Amino acid sequence: MADHSSTRTAYIKEVTPGVTPATPVFKILRATRAGGLRTNKETAESEEIREDGNLAALIQTGQAVSGPYPFELSYGLLDDWLESVMCGTWSTNQLRNGRVVNSYTVEETRRIGTNSFSRFTNVMASQLDLEVTAKQKITGTLQLMGVRETLAAAIVTGATYGSASTEPIMSAGASVGAITFPGLPAGGKIRSFKLSIANGLRDQPYIGSLYSDGFGLGQVKVTGEAEVYFSDQAIYNASLQHTAGLVSLILGSAANKKYKFDVGQAQIGDGEIVAGGNTDDIMARMPFTGVFDSSTSATLSVARAVT
Repeated sequence: MADHSSTRTAYIKEVTPGVTPATPVFKILRATRAGGLRTNKETAESEEIREDGNLAALIQTGQAVSGPYPFELSYGLLDDWLESVMCGTWSTNQLRNGRVVNSYTVEETRRIGTNSFSRFTNVMASQLDLEVTAKQKITGTLQLMGVRETLAAAIVTGATYGSASTEPIMSAGASVGAITFPGLPAGGKIRSFKLSIANGLRDQPYIGSLYSDGFGLGQVKVTGEAEVYFSDQAIYNASLQHTAGLVSLILGSAANKKYKFDVGQAQIGDGEIVAGGNTDDIMARMPFTGVFDSSTSATLSVARAVT
């Protein structure tokens, strides 16, 4: 019997989408769940009428790969997957959303008598969610989509595996720097913050194959929400006035090992002062949506190696 606790999840960037590079040097994906990706087999029941009343056939119509990998944030963990979900490329430690396709082979190794390998090709990140909550670890979920899964009993010829990163896991108490938010008063305090990046990835099926040819890209969606202690009406007024402005967040505690997320034009949405009782603090819930920022020619900009 196999244990998830000994499962290894590894990945490598593909040069040609859907093709695992020769003699791959796999990176280890630090996640809190093994077996995130799975094949979703699509079937259809026959509508054929039989005089004996039985089902004539269950027909396989397609296969697609998808699944989540929840994680605890550490420096370097997201570098490759931010490229994938933002469809961009790091340049001098700066990344902006674009239209570049970045695909990976993801391999899950289940340690049984002889190891069982599940390899998923042409894998891309369709969504990335981050959650920062007071007195908690900084966590998130990586949503992946792929084209095909194959099984094997041995490693790819010449494959090697790097060691998992030992960078410390970040927390909301020790690993959050300056936060900028429209309407946030001087000295204002935020209890929780969420950021979501999605690229509208969609399958592209075609006649003659059970599998998709690849993926189409949709519209980038950068959304989030701040839960703010209500100490000044300016924060709620940002919703009433339909204010747009910079949302910025720095994550990390060590110099040159920090991320900075900037939504240059974050439009405040349907904010509210949350109803509560005798034992509740007054909180303002402030959702936002990123729109195109002409100063960066993007919606979201991420910097790494921030001092």
